[in-house]
Amino acid sequence: MKSDASHDVPHERVLTVPRIIIHFQIAHLQASVASFSSKAEDHLSGRLRSLINSTTLRIRSDHRSSGEQEFTVKMKRFLMGSAFVLSASFPAFAAPTDAQKAQARDIYEHIIAFESSEDTKQTPELVDYLKGVFLDGGFAEEDVHAMPYGDTSTLVVRYHGDGTGGEPVLLLAHMDVVNAKREDWVRDPFTLIEEDGMFYGRGTIDNKGGVALLTASFLNLKSEDFAPTRDLIIVFTGDEETSGATSRFLLSEHRDLVSGEFALNSDAGGGAFDEETGAPIAYSF
Repeated sequence: MKSDASHDVPHERVLTVPRIIIHFQIAHLQASVASFSSKAEDHLSGRLRSLINSTTLRIRSDHRSSGEQEFTVKMKRFLMGSAFVLSASFPAFAAPTDAQKAQARDIYEHIIAFESSEDTKQTPELVDYLKGVFLDGGFAEEDVHAMPYGDTSTLVVRYHGDGTGGEPVLLLAHMDVVNAKREDWVRDPFTLIEEDGMFYGRGTIDNKGGVALLTASFLNLKSEDFAPTRDLIIVFTGDEETSGATSRFLLSEHRDLVSGEFALNSDAGGGAFDEETGAPIAYSF
């Protein structure tokens, strides 16, 4: 979204639920990922419909003459998204607890604070933080791979399945953000600020929202002793906003860690509702 310097007030448009929820749940179900039984998928599909009906995502662009943008996220029960593959109706899992939702919020706040832009180069520090979160959450050292590349870094986390469902599914997000100068922002871009149900900060959507949701979801699933029938692999890259070299690095040097049947990207998809009537306008995968 580009800011329009001819306007004096912020402009808004309302989208559907967070893109990672839509992109993972719908693509997961429609592509028939064999991580769940068909009965479980029916439960998840019903949960998804309920989630879509009760959740919205709002983006606001607050701009100054420089054209810098400030993105905000507004949604009912935003952190419920951290449990996008958990369902109250799914017999094996309970709804996310207050502690789990608080943990997701805390992760979100922490990763926004890392100045992981091309200029400030804090992506390696962000990777170290996330690696610690996964290790503390019960993932084995050999399944959490932090791999520096130049002045950035990548993170790959494997959630083991029993292999009966097929090849692994990759879950993608990027940790880097576009450069942000504090003097061009109304608020500190690297401090997560919540005001009137909105989150403000660089990367709240693109794409640290995806990073937080995937991380919290893995932790929640692990805490519930979820056992997938295929491996699930998180792949967090460190330079999507610039060269994309970390993706090529993983494919050329560590293909064994990121090989799978297909990938689901948290930084893609979305839709729009009419702000007056609530009718759907468009949707993309």
